[in-house]
Amino acid sequence: MLHRRDLLGAFTAYALLAELSSAHAARRARSIRSWLDRQDALARGLASGTLDSEVWRREVEALGSEADVERLIAEALPSPSARAFPTDPARRILRYRDAEGRPRTQPFAVLLFEFERTSVIPHAHRGMQSAHLVVHGALRARTYDRLGEAPGALLLRPAGDRRLEPGHVSSIGPGRENVHWFVPLTPRAATFDVIVTGLDPDGPEYQVQPVDPLGATDLGEGRLRAPLLGFEESARRYAIR
Repeated sequence: MLHRRDLLGAFTAYALLAELSSAHAARRARSIRSWLDRQDALARGLASGTLDSEVWRREVEALGSEADVERLIAEALPSPSARAFPTDPARRILRYRDAEGRPRTQPFAVLLFEFERTSVIPHAHRGMQSAHLVVHGALRARTYDRLGEAPGALLLRPAGDRRLEPGHVSSIGPGRENVHWFVPLTPRAATFDVIVTGLDPDGPEYQVQPVDPLGATDLGEGRLRAPLLGFEESARRYAIR
């Protein structure tokens, strides 16, 4: 039989645990908001031109190593899973609430991409920069610098070829490593992405351009002339079946 003092002690301990749990939850919320606020500042600096694209890449990759991705996914308001083409990775747009609980307005997007073995399309980018943090599985990431354009093609130079595992980040710039080619090395893989668009004042909000590095012409001195492809043709050539 519990005495009154035992009940009071149990109640005090329970109240203390509840207070600690509440404080821990508040710290987690502040940590997530702090991470989103830093991404916000970097995106605004990139869009305004006050932040160099390579500085953005370094800073966002560093934030990727600090991200509490499990909490960022758990606290998000996810969109339904969707894909533009059957061979695209499935994607969910992750949105967040501000300190008042309202949907947060921010100059960057956060997405979760889920790759299958058929989700393989080498592609370039216009009007955007992005960073990709692997959170599940493994990917082979081949990247290319974008040197210029030619009729029906892009001029490229190979930049990297590495294995990405959970915790590794790969990012793109307008020229440096602008083209990437992700190949899942496991049956499934997933990346947690931060994307900033609207960076080309003379172009579209953003553009993804499938390109054919295996069909490229070697121009010498490490340069390639890689044909541009349609999405269906790219899927036909590159998807692992």
